Amino acid sequence: MSLQNTYLENEGKNFSAEKRRASWNTEEIIKDPPVNDHPQTLARQLTELMTTFIRPECIESNGEPKKELGLMFTVHKKVLLKLLEQKDCEGLRIYFASKTIDDKVRTNLVLKPVDASLYELDAVKSEEVVMFCESPTECPPETRCPSESFDNVPNT
Repeated sequence: MSLQNTYLENEGKNFSAEKRRASWNTEEIIKDPPVNDHPQTLARQLTELMTTFIRPECIESNGEPKKELGLMFTVHKKVLLKLLEQKDCEGLRIYFASKTIDDKVRTNLVLKPVDASLYELDAVKSEEVVMFCESPTECPPETRCPSESFDNVPNT
């Protein structure tokens, strides 16, 4: 399997908020060279990255996030397109949000549309209906995440 990181040309550069807002909507797309990696390794690396943003009490003694957290979500293409088709929408801001349900911490994903200057549409269009999504599909749907589902993906 080959993976290719794709991003805007100025991502990761230490720009001021003002400069980032000014350039965000006019930047070129950059594609890193494709790399071959096993899905299990990728899943582990992403999990390690995510644990840097998780409260310590939500991480098991072995360094893995607690299973009830749920770290992977899937958003259907129809939902993404509906959000992106809104007037003045140029992208989506993605939040990881946590809340306690039945005495367990649950993680959720929230997608909010932003304009060309990276302002959330609901902040700049307070008189209009602005669609957002806070109900993605927990992935994989048959188990709580993080899971071992990547172990079952053939290396093709």
